[in-house]
Amino acid sequence: MPNSCHADNGASRVEPESRRSRHVRTWPMLLLLVLLAAGVTGWLAFDAEGRAAPPDRPLTADEQKDVDDTVVRLTREADGGDQDAMFMLGVFYDEGRFVAEDDAKALKLFHRCAALGSADCERSIGIMYQNGQAVRRDLARAMAWFRTAAAHGSGEAAVDVGNFYRDGVTVRADEAQALAWYRKSVALGSPIGLVMLGDAYRMGLYGVAVDAPEARRLYQQAVDTDDRVGLVELGEMWMLGDGGPRDPATGVRLFARAAERGDGDAMLVLALAYERGDGVAADLQQAARWLGKAIDADAAKAPEVLAAFRARHPEIPVVAGEAAEPAVPLRDPGGATSVTGHP
Repeated sequence: MPNSCHADNGASRVEPESRRSRHVRTWPMLLLLVLLAAGVTGWLAFDAEGRAAPPDRPLTADEQKDVDDTVVRLTREADGGDQDAMFMLGVFYDEGRFVAEDDAKALKLFHRCAALGSADCERSIGIMYQNGQAVRRDLARAMAWFRTAAAHGSGEAAVDVGNFYRDGVTVRADEAQALAWYRKSVALGSPIGLVMLGDAYRMGLYGVAVDAPEARRLYQQAVDTDDRVGLVELGEMWMLGDGGPRDPATGVRLFARAAERGDGDAMLVLALAYERGDGVAADLQQAARWLGKAIDADAAKAPEVLAAFRARHPEIPVVAGEAAEPAVPLRDPGGATSVTGHP
């Protein structure tokens, strides 16, 4: 994808999925509701996908008690047969979020709720077979679980099946089948599927003719669900004038929303926008702050952009890590609010 690092948005090509990426479509709202009910959310941090996590500091005694009480309550509800509680606890143990990481406990919980018909848990079992977690890695079984989950309504699992057809994993590579599964994922409400279809129309993949306006439309639908990758892709199209008019200000607003979600590539774009005054008033101090945040976020091209920035502006310090000053949230032309709504 032009100028983008986000072309592959589903399960990686036969490689194990990251622990921090695979559950993001299915559990954040469930978790947030549980934590709100427990009064826990005031001190939580949130990661790039909007998921609650402990802050990057030791918890106070009261905060730890909040977490412990929540885990006890979820365990009690899971023991009583609550599918959502089983799924969330499984995610906790899978990712080591709020509890010690334990793949065997996670898999057991996922099997329990899968037996009750949970598509989320069925997909999670497939991912564990894909990754070889608490089981021997078995891509054929992973595919079987993904198919089952998709049949039970998981749009993300339909993307997984499409990716296996795309890459020829356990099946003959078949672009038409991959495209069909991506379309099915969209029908099931998957933002990932919308981005995959947007990629297809933008780049002419899977036998689809290039149609940049259609790609914009699909990315916009993903943005309407607050999908981080959709924000980056649509922002790029507005910045470049791809598939419609060029509007850097709209592009920058979209990248700002992605950056607020922790996207390092979006942070780099904001740094360059502030340096050049493209879509936002030029501000080298702000450019340096966003560049420092991109470094902290491990953006792939951050070292290269940093070297070039220092060569052009040796007088402007770029500080990363704890010593860095926070970047000022992007404001609308009236200077009223941080960009959190749709452009």
